[in-house]
Amino acid sequence: MLEQALASLKMPAESITWERWEALAREYGAKGRLDILADIGVGKRLSFVVAQALTRAANRGGDEPVAHATKPAALQLRGVEGVAIQYGKCCRPIPGDAIVGQFRRSQGLMVHTRDCQSLRKGRVDTDQIVDVEWAPEVIGVFEAGIRLLVSDQRGLLARLATEIADAGANIEYVSMERPDGDSVVAMFFSVQVRDRKHLANVMRALRRISEVKRVQRART
Repeated sequence: MLEQALASLKMPAESITWERWEALAREYGAKGRLDILADIGVGKRLSFVVAQALTRAANRGGDEPVAHATKPAALQLRGVEGVAIQYGKCCRPIPGDAIVGQFRRSQGLMVHTRDCQSLRKGRVDTDQIVDVEWAPEVIGVFEAGIRLLVSDQRGLLARLATEIADAGANIEYVSMERPDGDSVVAMFFSVQVRDRKHLANVMRALRRISEVKRVQRART
């Protein structure tokens, strides 16, 4: 698992020196490399978090101690972490959002927006919270939700889909609610976007359609 995480960061596992492992063990309060690997094996630590810590040490020039840091550096999310990182369906974080990580043994790291209501209402131990941030360059697309209130017009769904596609976003799914006797339709689009700026462009394109009465980002 750790080798795969290091490979995703373009860091060969064999390049990690004994001194680097010892410095990381001091930071973690572990006895040494084997303890850290054992923690990964039983789900107490994320392989990708350990890989990033080892990579940071290498980028510093390598083997200098990190134990004197007052606060560990935030885990940077680059979009290449795969199944090691999950994004909360409760708040749908995308690059540009202020985020926080929640680590649960056997479930991995779940990323939430810092204002996520589900995270605030739930019982979260402080040792479950992981400091995370977006990397300067993030790869891939992320799920975002858009809610619309529109006039009930034939062919409008196709026009909305065209605007979203022209803005460079993919539609994952659509749902609609049409209250009895009402002339408006409430719609929800789940779309794939690169970041907050991309999402804003999509929403701006939808607002140009005259039948659209309201557009807002949906967190849930």
